[in-house]
Amino acid sequence: MELVKKWLEGFNDCVDSLQHHNVITTDTLKKYGNTISVTNTAVTKVEFDLLVQSLRGSAPVNPPFGTIRTIEVKQNVSGIGDTELELDWHTDGNLLPVPPQFFLLYFKQIDQAGGGISWFYPIHQLLVDLPWWVIEALTISHIRLARDEWEWVGPLLGFDEKGICFRWRWDKELQPEVVDSRGLKARQALDYLAVTLAKKKPIAYRAQQNDLVLVPNRLFLHGRSQLAAKSSRCVYRGWIE
Repeated sequence: MELVKKWLEGFNDCVDSLQHHNVITTDTLKKYGNTISVTNTAVTKVEFDLLVQSLRGSAPVNPPFGTIRTIEVKQNVSGIGDTELELDWHTDGNLLPVPPQFFLLYFKQIDQAGGGISWFYPIHQLLVDLPWWVIEALTISHIRLARDEWEWVGPLLGFDEKGICFRWRWDKELQPEVVDSRGLKARQALDYLAVTLAKKKPIAYRAQQNDLVLVPNRLFLHGRSQLAAKSSRCVYRGWIE
């Protein structure tokens, strides 16, 4: 728990706005890894895949990291991301043993009626606003997140030499379930966190067509507003370890 305290006390509160750059490269990860990077350039899906691969470098790729996902409104799907519905606060890859460090988005087509506004909120700002008993429960209690063939059981909040690893999602598809509270107020902590997040004002970002957006998954919760009916919005997403 000392590592948790040290991390919270030492984090530089400087990631409360979008940072714009001309290009997204591996140097971007090194220089701007603590904020959101945006550039605007048209790419094909093949070019997007190559860009994601170049950002990954030589690290071995484990499923589903190697898959480029196309996010768009589809018929007869169960995933909220492929519907017009609002997408609540979450982190990406929260069911994996190690969630991605970054994710890259390419807005091939934006919503014709102005829907699908991206939301971001700094995780560190959320944590410093939480009482210690909630932090303790999130760090020690074992929580189950499960969907389809994927499952995570363990703490939702972890800290290591790279910083923070926070897993979160709570919607009609996926709800956190307490497996072992370890003697702490785990259920109350989950409820407290959900209520707190519902009150947070997001950093709202209205993407333009052909925007490439690189997001540090360890540092930001994200979501999006509702889309228009039969929206033509189309986004490519790639995960970077």
